[in-house]
Amino acid sequence: GPDLVAVLVTGRDLEKGEQLFEVERDSRGRNISCLHQDCLGQTPLHAACLSDSSEAFNVICRLLEANPAACQVADHDGFLPLDLAVQRSHRGASDIVKILLRSYPQAAITAKPNSTLEDDWYSIMEALDPTGPRANADTMRGSPMDVMLAR
Repeated sequence: GPDLVAVLVTGRDLEKGEQLFEVERDSRGRNISCLHQDCLGQTPLHAACLSDSSEAFNVICRLLEANPAACQVADHDGFLPLDLAVQRSHRGASDIVKILLRSYPQAAITAKPNSTLEDDWYSIMEALDPTGPRANADTMRGSPMDVMLAR
């Protein structure tokens, strides 16, 4: 939850104010802990994108603020956090997809396992607007990224 993310990002116990560990940072000052992967290759951002919690959006924002590069890390199956967010249909999923696309627009054109780029675009558009982008695809104007972010 959000408390665990705060500890990950700051290295401090928020209730007691104690420093629990020194936060590792790269040469740009970004939090390296946000890039740590579990046995499946998933980062804390992957886990947050899989969450149905109403706090998921806030957690994702905190993780991206701590290290924007986290949205570029693929798990062992080749999935980026965006891919996992697109697969979810929970409340707030479209906001999560938007923030991930703004952080790493290239994720929309990154090859996905067992998928075509066209299918990936439609999946992203459906996550942003579940009312039927396939039906409206002929009438869309502008680049696909412009169309997606305008939703």
